[in-house]
Amino acid sequence: MRFYNEPPKGIGTCKNLASNCLTVSLFSLFIISIIFAFFSSFFSNLFFGKYSVVLLVLLLADSLFLLVMRYFSISARMQNNILLFTVQSILLQFFNRLFCLFGAAIDHSLKLTVLFNVAGLGIFSTVFFFLYKNSVLPKKFQFDFKAFSPVLIYGLGLAPAAILNWGNSLFAKLYVTKALGSSQNGIFSSVALLSFALAVVQGGFNTYWSAYMYKNYRQKQKEITRVHDFVMLGTMVLMTALIAAAPLIFLFVGREFRFGRSIFGLMLFSPMLLIISETTVYGIEISKKTIYNTLGMLLSFISNILLCIIFIPTLGVVGAALSLTVSALIMFIFRTVVAQNLYRTIENPIKSVVSILLMAVLCIISFLFSDSLSIVTAASLLSLVFYLILYRREVVSMVGIIKSFVFQLRRP
Repeated sequence: MRFYNEPPKGIGTCKNLASNCLTVSLFSLFIISIIFAFFSSFFSNLFFGKYSVVLLVLLLADSLFLLVMRYFSISARMQNNILLFTVQSILLQFFNRLFCLFGAAIDHSLKLTVLFNVAGLGIFSTVFFFLYKNSVLPKKFQFDFKAFSPVLIYGLGLAPAAILNWGNSLFAKLYVTKALGSSQNGIFSSVALLSFALAVVQGGFNTYWSAYMYKNYRQKQKEITRVHDFVMLGTMVLMTALIAAAPLIFLFVGREFRFGRSIFGLMLFSPMLLIISETTVYGIEISKKTIYNTLGMLLSFISNILLCIIFIPTLGVVGAALSLTVSALIMFIFRTVVAQNLYRTIENPIKSVVSILLMAVLCIISFLFSDSLSIVTAASLLSLVFYLILYRREVVSMVGIIKSFVFQLRRP
């Protein structure tokens, strides 16, 4: 995505770039397939808990189809083709779910269900590929390794970060299970799932924001800094609402999981930082110094392991929540400081720091006084008032936008 609007010299067009990236991705999958073939027993037991060559082959086929569709998805986003992106996303989920249901209706076995799932994805991917390949790929394939090397280096800098991010969340759950038992892990996992609501917001925002950033970072830096303040306001308002509504939210979970309400605010802090980072860390990608993303994730990963070992045996699931929160904050601070030195997107750093610190205080209050609805509600309302005053310029702008939208709807 970083090179879509600015392909390296020697590659030429975005279509050539897409074909080169797809080729390298397919070659990487081919290498992984060979490794799987030599160590099939190990990987099969790791992923499925039993030896099954069929399931391993289906996993690789699934990866192949998703990999190809990923490039069409990115192309639609970068071309700002919202309709195509939406249709592709919906149909992809539809075919996946529909064929899974067919498989489950015939036989409840895992193999048949996975087979139908992959078959549905394969049919959809193949049809979609032949219908839209000309909008993504060039008519003539060209590959220059020297010209492509900046893209490869950029990608290699990002690859470890994705693995570390996966390991970060997994380690806490595994350690909770080992130290406290599966019941406590159930509480921790249920709260993590509820807090995932904010991560969904981040994913939705990233879908369109990343494409906008890479296209306009040179010409519209002032607008981008304003978006940061709007995101800060929206995120803080959403956080205060979720913390205040925690007692209501936890009425809908099992009674045995309601202890998780005390750590709900702490667990929300990490996905909150992910949303904010969408407007603070793009300087790393823009400058093509992706190694800093990996370093930030590595700091987070190491600190999370150390804090889990220290906190979980004494504090239980509270220790796990604190570990994730602190490690996420360490990564956020590192990446934001580095990125802002490379490309500034924060107009008033003090304003942003004060906002995050106040939210940290509110999350701590929600933990310490989780049994006192009145205190948590009062603290949430006071925080909300503070944010509305602090971001009054953005509030006025948003009210104006809403009024304009309503006026347009009322016009005959």
